[in-house]
Amino acid sequence: MRAETDSGRSSEIKEQIGQHFVESLERMDSSLMLHLVPGNILREISFFNFGNAITGCYFADRQFVVRQVNRNFQGFFPNGRQLVGKNLGILFQEMDIPDDIRKDFRRQIVEQGYARLPRVPVCVRKQERYFSLYSTVTHFRDLGPLTGIQGQFVDITNEVLLRKRQDHLASQIRHDMKNRIASFLMSSQMLLDEHKALVDRKQVPAELEGFFSMLDEILRDVHTNADYLNKLVLQMLDVSKLQSNQLALKLGTVNARRMLDEIGRALRPLQESRGLRVEIHGELPDIEADEVQLNRVLENYHSNALKYAKSLVRWEVGGDDDEAVISVRDDGEGIPREYLERIFQPFFQVPGKEKKGSTGLGLDSVRELVRLHGGKTWAESEGAGTGSRFVLTLPTHRTGGNR
Repeated sequence: MRAETDSGRSSEIKEQIGQHFVESLERMDSSLMLHLVPGNILREISFFNFGNAITGCYFADRQFVVRQVNRNFQGFFPNGRQLVGKNLGILFQEMDIPDDIRKDFRRQIVEQGYARLPRVPVCVRKQERYFSLYSTVTHFRDLGPLTGIQGQFVDITNEVLLRKRQDHLASQIRHDMKNRIASFLMSSQMLLDEHKALVDRKQVPAELEGFFSMLDEILRDVHTNADYLNKLVLQMLDVSKLQSNQLALKLGTVNARRMLDEIGRALRPLQESRGLRVEIHGELPDIEADEVQLNRVLENYHSNALKYAKSLVRWEVGGDDDEAVISVRDDGEGIPREYLERIFQPFFQVPGKEKKGSTGLGLDSVRELVRLHGGKTWAESEGAGTGSRFVLTLPTHRTGGNR
């Protein structure tokens, strides 16, 4: 346990060193530094630290040709492999760094003069390890060896593997919970159906009617709570898939306006029980989207509006060939402005507006699903008594992958 603590602390220190490395070079006035410290001394200090660093360091010129590496960077490659003079991008490719990360590294260096890549998988002696990569374009123009691109790889393998083990354990627990809860749901529903059949056939003895009535009430509580837990676990599984990029969209042509009509019909009993009026205005072009997941988004927004509205839920749809805009407004209590962003956080509910049976995960899933479609969603409200409006924008056509 002590070793794990020390290892975690060491990794944390290395992470901080990397961040300070980039930030200090960004802020550094090179002309002032050159006046304060003679060039030869500055060079000696820099290369001493470079050679003895606990991280994998490299120097490359502005054409991305490697000019010097330290021992730890050399350790990424077979013993004796000549690295000086090689193209940095080609070395990254040999390290099995994914193509999208290599492109992002070059883009950041070119566009902003530094790069921060928090998690980079690297193949070291046929083993996958994980590093944070910090790199910056130096501004010491009068110091030949320091002119170019400096960078360092900070090993975060232990933290990543620990997080993966934790995520795997959490996923296993969630699946086990889902299976047990499903058993509770089926058993309680079976007993409730059996009791109803006995009552309908008038086969309950008079002296046991009170007992069976109490048993029915208990079973309904069990079933209601099991159903709530089941929804919570299912939403947690979806959130986990979304956050780990494991939820793949099945894209097709979707008529969102017709989808809203169908959702309205499905939830009409809830609407009528509260005496609410639902309106849908506007026309909407077909959207390239995942029909099941988009339905979840719109149904979540519709059911929330029905929960909080006083008399009216109003949908407005519109857009053009590039973007669809969909919004739903209710005339309920509204949302304090300080909570407009926080309501999309997992488990958060506006104080005083907590609803029985709400998991606090619905809006978090909604935002992730919309983002997965390449769109945006947000909430608007002028405050207490003004109602709420939820807006989402979606591209009508997708290009490339899910993200």
